[in-house]
Amino acid sequence: MLVAECVDDTKQRVRTLAFWARNGLADNVEYALDGTPCQAVIDGSVSCHPDNIQALFPEDKDLAALDARGYLGIPILNGAGEVAGHLAV
Repeated sequence: MLVAECVDDTKQRVRTLAFWARNGLADNVEYALDGTPCQAVIDGSVSCHPDNIQALFPEDKDLAALDARGYLGIPILNGAGEVAGHLAV
């Protein structure tokens, strides 16, 4: 599970604020959204893929490293109603 914020106004990269991986908190990271399931979430959509996530996003090597099987992403909005980040499980 992770909580991330957009790095800048281009919304092409995010950085994690909290990242739970396997059995504990992982180091926070910054990553590009292109080719990830997170991209649709930052574009403002809830994204739900209950299985086969690695096959749907084969360019996202982090999914393989985490042995991810499914994905649920929800946009986090700021006070103006704009996407400021996301929550992903």
